[in-house]
Amino acid sequence: MDLGLKASVAKAYVVLKEEPIPTPNINPFAGDDEKQKAYLTGFREGWDFAIRGDILFALHSTPYGLSKNLIQPWNEGWKLGTELGGDRLMAQLHLGQTKVQEK
Repeated sequence: MDLGLKASVAKAYVVLKEEPIPTPNINPFAGDDEKQKAYLTGFREGWDFAIRGDILFALHSTPYGLSKNLIQPWNEGWKLGTELGGDRLMAQLHLGQTKVQEK
């Protein structure tokens, strides 16, 4: 990885980590507390994965030991979190004209 890019990502992470994590407007698992919690946890973890730059060079996997019925909610939250966090990282790095949109 380009050391200049890595340094830029590290600086961006310091800034982005101080911003509040957005909350998805729609939670497809509302009404099921356990699945809703897994979805929002996945979202927060996906957001952090993206803004710290891991989205550029690391692999992701579902947390070990997560109940079978919570894998889908966690993955859906993680996917949205990485999408929005990736957009925010790109904007912070001035690599695109992207803007975090509410979903």
